[in-house]
Amino acid sequence: MEKPRLSWQGIGVSSNPNQKEEPLSVHLLAYLQESAKTADEHVIIVADDMQVSNYIALNGLDEIKARKLALRKGRKKAKNLERICKANKLNNVKILRFNNVWGQKQETIFNQIRTAYQNDLEIKQAVDSIIPKRLKQRAKSGDLANYALKEIALILSVPGTKFGHEKEKAYDVVAKNIHRKYRIGKYPLFQYSELGLELVPDNGLKIEPYSSLVSNGRILLTDSKRRFLAKLKSMPKKAYGKVRKQFESVLEKGNNHFGERLYDKVIKPTRFALNRPKRMALATAAAITIISALSGSGLYVNADAKQIRQKHINDIPGFVFSGNIERSRKAVDDKIQKANQEIQGKYFIKDYFK
Repeated sequence: MEKPRLSWQGIGVSSNPNQKEEPLSVHLLAYLQESAKTADEHVIIVADDMQVSNYIALNGLDEIKARKLALRKGRKKAKNLERICKANKLNNVKILRFNNVWGQKQETIFNQIRTAYQNDLEIKQAVDSIIPKRLKQRAKSGDLANYALKEIALILSVPGTKFGHEKEKAYDVVAKNIHRKYRIGKYPLFQYSELGLELVPDNGLKIEPYSSLVSNGRILLTDSKRRFLAKLKSMPKKAYGKVRKQFESVLEKGNNHFGERLYDKVIKPTRFALNRPKRMALATAAAITIISALSGSGLYVNADAKQIRQKHINDIPGFVFSGNIERSRKAVDDKIQKANQEIQGKYFIKDYFK
């Protein structure tokens, strides 16, 4: 079978607007590596704006706040996906956000689908069956069907083959039936992941690799080597086998244990790329502090540093100064060194008193 020129997939953000950090699973990387091979060019659509209607229905938020939270999550998710792809040389993968692809064409198809949903009982029942029961039970007000209808609108309008997993098949079937019945949009083409869903060791759940589920058992791209190897070691045989199947093909043969090779070759550089913005932020903060110390606000820093030094010197027992001069000098030098350490931790200035 000839590889298509273009494929695409949707990746969502958390349905919980208050969740600040979404875990970045090792399985997500395997899923991205697999999807990158499906076509010459692969597009990821971060479905952030689609969550607005869910935040309103599930959490009672007003539209302005719901959109602000959804777009903030989408911006962060898109940046992290870009860093993961860059670190792993997935150069044919392009990251877009929902509003980058949602135009007049999609809006027209969405309205046509919504009309079919409102007037065709069979279509309505099929769409409603897609909405997870856990969300229906939590809904306070609003329209939960909006998310599903926008997903179907994307399926019937975005060019290329849609790449996905088994949990998305229900959307795909409904989209295909709507097209056949009403000739709305384009005839959709699909390709499904051979790696499948991620198996969570803690509870045996099968979840999307990009799921926002927080679980101690999930192996993350942000794990330290020690934490990563400990998680891998404690995994049930079935879950471990799934990880091995996902990554064995991209690792070179070697004497080191599979986990060691996986971490050094894949996880470590990805973790470095994901943590780089935090390191840059700390470096910027340090630079700003130093500049402030050298400018007018430096007067405050200098006065505070002297107080810190004096506080440490005051801790020296009085009898030390009545004895040997060298011992007295050493005691003072030790206290100044401790003051320097405290000043560095507070102002990021090294060896303030040389």
